[in-house]
Amino acid sequence: MLRDKPEGSQLRAWRPGCSSGEEAYSVAMVIMECIQESGRRYEFQVFGTDLDAGAIAKGRAGLYPASIAKDISPERLERFFSRAESSYKIKKM
Repeated sequence: MLRDKPEGSQLRAWRPGCSSGEEAYSVAMVIMECIQESGRRYEFQVFGTDLDAGAIAKGRAGLYPASIAKDISPERLERFFSRAESSYKIKKM
């Protein structure tokens, strides 16, 4: 997808039914990694939607249990999360 986009283009991704945000954040992480690999600059936004307002609020908070460490590489944990007591919080980028 990036090969066909001129540098400086804006990218948008939509993740419907994103529940508490894991999928939307995962998409954002992969996009950031692909942009970095390309060596070019792009702006991007990831939109997550769900019918459950409580799930959306949880996703916006970006707070996940420490148990995510078994599913996420140490490199991604360090780059995209900060440790908050017994949990991990998505870093603002």
